[in-house]
Amino acid sequence: MNSLIYIFLFTLVALLQTSVNSTTTTTLYVNLNSTSTSVDCGIDITVANACPDLQSALTSFTKSGVIGPLIILLAGGVYTGPGNANIQVYNQTITIDSADPQGPTPVAFNLTTAGAPYFIQIAPPANTLASQYDSTFVTLTHTYVTDLKLGVDQPGGVIFANVTSGIVGISLVNDNFYNISSIDIINVITPPNPPNVTITDCEFRDLQAGHAIISLVGASLALSNSVFTTSSALYFVALGEQSIGYFDSNNYAYNSFVNNNGAIIYVTESFGSYLEGERFEYNYIGNGALFQVYNAWVQTDSLFFINNNSTAIAVSGQYASLNMTYTKIFFNFGSVYGQVYVSDGANATLIDCVLDSGGASFGGALALNATAYVTLERITLTNNTASNVGGAIYANSVKSLVIQDSELANNQAQSVGGGGAIYATNSPSVAISNTVIDSNNAADGAGITCQQSSVFTLDTVSFTNNTDSAADATQISCLGNGCLVSGNSGSCNTNGSPTTGATGSTGGSTTGSTGGSTTGGAGSTTGSAGSTGGSTSGGSSKGGEKKLTTGQKIGIGAGAAAGVAAIAGIIIVVVIKKRSAAYQPIV
Repeated sequence: MNSLIYIFLFTLVALLQTSVNSTTTTTLYVNLNSTSTSVDCGIDITVANACPDLQSALTSFTKSGVIGPLIILLAGGVYTGPGNANIQVYNQTITIDSADPQGPTPVAFNLTTAGAPYFIQIAPPANTLASQYDSTFVTLTHTYVTDLKLGVDQPGGVIFANVTSGIVGISLVNDNFYNISSIDIINVITPPNPPNVTITDCEFRDLQAGHAIISLVGASLALSNSVFTTSSALYFVALGEQSIGYFDSNNYAYNSFVNNNGAIIYVTESFGSYLEGERFEYNYIGNGALFQVYNAWVQTDSLFFINNNSTAIAVSGQYASLNMTYTKIFFNFGSVYGQVYVSDGANATLIDCVLDSGGASFGGALALNATAYVTLERITLTNNTASNVGGAIYANSVKSLVIQDSELANNQAQSVGGGGAIYATNSPSVAISNTVIDSNNAADGAGITCQQSSVFTLDTVSFTNNTDSAADATQISCLGNGCLVSGNSGSCNTNGSPTTGATGSTGGSTTGSTGGSTTGGAGSTTGSAGSTGGSTSGGSSKGGEKKLTTGQKIGIGAGAAAGVAAIAGIIIVVVIKKRSAAYQPIV
């Protein structure tokens, strides 16, 4: 599914609107200075003939008995009072617009004295039986709507639609919504036919919502080129069950969240969403995430996150799937988990992305948890910091982690045993290929910390310039029962002088392997290529620990892996070759 599908869906609804309402269009005029009291007001924009407010224009249209679309054009000015609020629309097509969009005086609705909880309400009149053939389409364009002040737990807002049948379409174009508070600012709940909501070139500023600024259930949303700023809500956009969303080039900046929790975009159990060119900057959430996905399919392209005090993206649920490309995440700081968090059986694929200068307690760049499936391809993870473990990546009970053609550099884990680049525990399948692990730092496990039942496969991986302050630049640190080369009371560090054994050798010297050296329960080294019962080469055993010099390649053959597995019950297969000349780190 891609953006073309969303464009098709919204075009289809527009065509349906045209076909349903194809009769003559009526245009009525409103001027706040009008003196007309006629029920036939609105024939022109003059003070004498225009309607004085929106309610008068609707009354004039209803009295005329005309069936067809209605366009209400307003003269510039600030419209107040009950005649310009709680506009109830049903089974009609209505457009509210400025008579002079480019004029010096904009059209503004100040709802301070409106005495009503809503600006526009889509609902059938009292004692009217709704029909599946009813159709309601509302367009609001070139207006300001301001100062509707309700409690953040009180129902109300700019637009409320809760109908049980028929077709509903809502379009907001070039509108501005300022200084409004209610439980939801825009709230659309599904009829049997999903409502279509289009929001383009709008600004949402200084809003407060106990739940959401935009809340949709069973609806289709197209949100583009809009700004959300200096506002507070639990969710800024909440897409509920059976909804779909298309987000393009919106900006979310300087926002905060109810109880320091929530999300800017929250997608749950929906049919899917596509995000492109979204920008998130200087938002403060605390314990939430800017973009949250639960049991929904999402595809993103070219997102940009910078200077947010929160996790950027959180994906969870066994039916959740995230495909993310060309995304940049800079200077984001999660209180617990990293810039991207994947958990609870979710599937995530990140391609051509950069995560730089992030921070969290677990996983400065990525935190992967609870049976997640994650693929990273052509990813740059640089300058990230974990106050606990996993400078770049924290993987706990991950079903599958694949890293290809990537760079993990200058990351830091501050806790002992933290893993400067990667910390993995209880993760049975971690495969890394054609990847550079360079200049990472930790108190232990400068490159990788492997713990518990984790299985690593490394192919064409370069370890260079990693520093381990506790154990003299250890590249891989293995804790508990988590590493083939463990010994020394369940802890083993591999680093030090170079090995000379060839990759894939059989029967090299290893702890517990047939014919191999077992001195002191030391960690393994590979023997010469193809040897059986070979001797150690270039390594030494001391106190159950074996070290290899910083920056050297490590080769642990298949025979060595099998030998240690027999003792420890854990498998780690490491195959490190010369880095491919074709590989180029992402800039």
